[in-house]
Amino acid sequence: MKNLYKFVLSIILSATGDWFRTVLLITTLSVLTKNPSVISFFFILSILPSIILTPIISPISRYIKKKRLLIFCDIVRLFISLLFIIAISEKNISFLFLLIFVNGCFSAISTPTKTAFLPLIISEEDLVKGNSLMATSQSGIMLISTALGGVATNYLSAPIILLIDAFSFFLAILLVFSIDIIEDVENDKSGKSYLNLLSENFLVVKETRNLKMAIAYSSLREFIAGFVYVFFSYKILQLLQMGSVGLSYGYIASGIGQILGAYLMTKYLKNRISDSSLTKVLPFFILSLLLLHDSSYMVVYPIAFFILNFFSNIFYNPIGIIINVIITKSTTGTERSGIFFLNHFFSMIAYLLGFITVGLLFLITDYKMILLIVSSISVLLLIGIHSLQGEEIK
Repeated sequence: MKNLYKFVLSIILSATGDWFRTVLLITTLSVLTKNPSVISFFFILSILPSIILTPIISPISRYIKKKRLLIFCDIVRLFISLLFIIAISEKNISFLFLLIFVNGCFSAISTPTKTAFLPLIISEEDLVKGNSLMATSQSGIMLISTALGGVATNYLSAPIILLIDAFSFFLAILLVFSIDIIEDVENDKSGKSYLNLLSENFLVVKETRNLKMAIAYSSLREFIAGFVYVFFSYKILQLLQMGSVGLSYGYIASGIGQILGAYLMTKYLKNRISDSSLTKVLPFFILSLLLLHDSSYMVVYPIAFFILNFFSNIFYNPIGIIINVIITKSTTGTERSGIFFLNHFFSMIAYLLGFITVGLLFLITDYKMILLIVSSISVLLLIGIHSLQGEEIK
């Protein structure tokens, strides 16, 4: 398990630096531009690379050693952190946006690679524990670093924060470098063309019921997360009028719920993930996630909102853990990373669609009608995905 703990620690270190930098960049861009829409632009620039790059990288990911790729991505992001110092010092908005986009590109490569790397360093029986630890660490970092990042931005200069960010990547690189590979998958040497490999990845998903359902459920979860992102902020800032303090409470409730969900997953469902998880457990978890979020946006009292938000987030990480384990068990070593890249691609598209759908609906109708429309779409999609269970398992 030493490999797993090193890997999780590397994720914690790099993610902590990421959150510090994110808080700093949002604050800096808001001050420099004095334009509230800059946060939306920051969000789009951060997520767009995932949509553009993941299907492009997917076919060639089988040729690249995952450990080397992770180290390379962190090295590049280390230098990007240092370049941010120059961009902020010179108040160069264009350069800042360029760096945000480039950083997003390497984050888009790194994220699915981490998921594909995990099965190479732990045994199959530890997959649930490994994915749970990854999910817990990410939720914990969101919980802690948003608060610490705000404090750091108030008391430390931008160069110091960015140097901390760069140093976190340096430590993460050292940790990943020291990890021993248990199952080193041989690189694909078939000599197939890029387009053949790309179509092969899509074909594997199309012809494998478990993969198709897992990716569909993952995308649905992120579609829900996309519209929740908008409703969450709208509820706290506009309806409850709680400002940034309310957002902090909301993130704390979300983070604790996600951590608890990952813990419960490890404790009670560690050895119970099977085909029935796709047809029974995941639909229940996703429906619970949706209904609890919907309920939280209908209540009047802040304490009720935060409690329901906490309970809804308990289901978020277990959904992802089940999906990652199913994908791992349903793929071979050479094709696995490509499938994880595709899963990330479709999930990010769904997340952006959820975000955009709610934004557009706010232009034409009211809050409660939007909630009804988006929730109805989600339920219909859930029913559609669930209907795939009748297909033959391959």
